[in-house]
Amino acid sequence: MNRPGTTLPLWTWIASAFLVLSPLSFAFGQRPDGKRFRHPPQQEPEPAADISGLLAQAKGILIVDSEYVSLPLKMRVEEGQLLVNDRPVKCRAGQALERPRPWRASPEQLARQLELVIANQMAAPHVIVALTDQPLVILTTPAAQRDLLCQLARIDAGLNVRPAALRDQLPADLDADVWEAWMAKFSPTPEFGSRATAYVENFARVEREAEVALAANRRLNEFSYPLSLVGMIAAVLGFGHLLSHRPPVGTKSLDTDTSPLALGVLTWSLALVVVYSALDLTWTILAYQAGQMLELNPLGSRLVEDPVKLILFKMGATAISVGLLFYLRKYCKAQLAAWWICLILTLVTGRWLMMSSMFAA
Repeated sequence: MNRPGTTLPLWTWIASAFLVLSPLSFAFGQRPDGKRFRHPPQQEPEPAADISGLLAQAKGILIVDSEYVSLPLKMRVEEGQLLVNDRPVKCRAGQALERPRPWRASPEQLARQLELVIANQMAAPHVIVALTDQPLVILTTPAAQRDLLCQLARIDAGLNVRPAALRDQLPADLDADVWEAWMAKFSPTPEFGSRATAYVENFARVEREAEVALAANRRLNEFSYPLSLVGMIAAVLGFGHLLSHRPPVGTKSLDTDTSPLALGVLTWSLALVVVYSALDLTWTILAYQAGQMLELNPLGSRLVEDPVKLILFKMGATAISVGLLFYLRKYCKAQLAAWWICLILTLVTGRWLMMSSMFAA
């Protein structure tokens, strides 16, 4: 124990200072869990994204509160507020669209993010609804878009409107009462009604084309087996006929052969030509309607769109050819021509048989 008036040793002062300052350094330098505090980095404003290209190709439908926003779109951010064609957009981007941040984003950053999201979605044929204080609604499926537009524009398209398809596309945190009230009081403008009608009609046309394509594929599958069976029988008969009876070559134009064998061979050749032509016509129509082939014949490609015209043309051309060869049946050149036509159509039928197996697969 020191006497009054004596000075403490130097090491005593150093130890006292260490004991006093150590708790303070831990208190200010560490968190309760033992980790040191770090100051969050200073937020830097995000540069404005160049969305002019996206806005130039905008083809979606945008509704801000109760107003349809017509194209072209002009978007800008002022004082943390997104403006689309000078209309303020006060909706929320939604949890699924906001990027995770370790700190709270500024209003300017949220507005820039919302601007980029709307521009990206409008570049596709989507329907977007921005309601005040509600998450952004983005309808991407054609069925949900059609259902909403039919209800908003009061369109009776004669189609089955499925509200379930629309509900499945709505955000989970959307207020259902606000949504229903908005749909009930929405007043369509003539411009919106015209665009919605055009969209619904296009959807109906695409739906009809899809149904026609499905029916055509179903038809092709149903007729594939019987056509293949008839084609195989005809091909076997054709190859047997062609290999058994080959007319002589090297004859002159006016040489004739009126023997029963020569006339019988020509008759069989022409009969097989008729069968092969019918098979080729049926397969062509079924495969083209099902989208399984492309008609390369320049004349046939113009007629294949109308099956009636194609059938009439095919029947007329076949009847004229077969009738002319049968009329000239006693001439050797006609007999040779019938044999070659039968050979060509036999090979065409073989090609159809190979393609038919691909259709079935």
